[in-house]
Amino acid sequence: MVIDSHVHSRFSYDGHDTISALLEGAIAEGVAVLTVTDHCDIRSHRNGHEPYFASLEERRRALLAARQALGDPLVVLDGIELGDIGNGPELALSHLNSYPYDFVLGSVHHALDGSPVDIYRDDPHMVVELYFMELERMVEWGHFDSLAHLDYPIFLWKAPGPTFRRFEAQINRVLKRLAEQGKALEVNASGLFRDVGRVGPEPWVLERFKEYGGRYITVGSDSHWAKDIGRGITEAYEVIRQAGFDQIVYYRSRVPVTVKI
Repeated sequence: MVIDSHVHSRFSYDGHDTISALLEGAIAEGVAVLTVTDHCDIRSHRNGHEPYFASLEERRRALLAARQALGDPLVVLDGIELGDIGNGPELALSHLNSYPYDFVLGSVHHALDGSPVDIYRDDPHMVVELYFMELERMVEWGHFDSLAHLDYPIFLWKAPGPTFRRFEAQINRVLKRLAEQGKALEVNASGLFRDVGRVGPEPWVLERFKEYGGRYITVGSDSHWAKDIGRGITEAYEVIRQAGFDQIVYYRSRVPVTVKI
């Protein structure tokens, strides 16, 4: 049962295809449950929350129309990838309280508004330190269901692996708080198709999450094109099983639904 809980449509600043095209791509790839999780980064930028909010009603109508036109072959759910809440945690919470999402992915993508840090050129140790500061802020805020791509600096900023492992203490704190709060951890398949060449996070992170009592794992392709829906999900399942989990979850009305793998 292929479940993809992290995909982007044209309503994301870096998405390319219509929601209808995503659904068609999901069916073509044998996906059973698809959650559309467009970007809403809380930041004062042309790709920040304001354009997302402005298109929200259009997005809602497009999702409903595509779902109704489809019929029964695919379960289609409405999600959001909510990023960079350090710029406005109250605004982020107000938005979640105003819209009935099925699923909320929490993430960090950028330095805070006004920061002089260049995440692509500055010292990677310093950049990753700031990343974990914001990730811990996100986890303490807590108004999300699953934490997306914990090892995002490796995927995009290309922080080397040893640099990332250097932050094991911060990773442990994040994983422990996720487990304590009953939150999910995402396994993101997109690294298979990037320079890093593997599913993320690494197996030791999943094993540590389980040691701390973590129960819920979500899985996503993190696709930005319809043709990539479901890509790498079966490989992600194998990594999850090797880490000692025999099930994953997806979310409907913010409630986890368990699926054996």
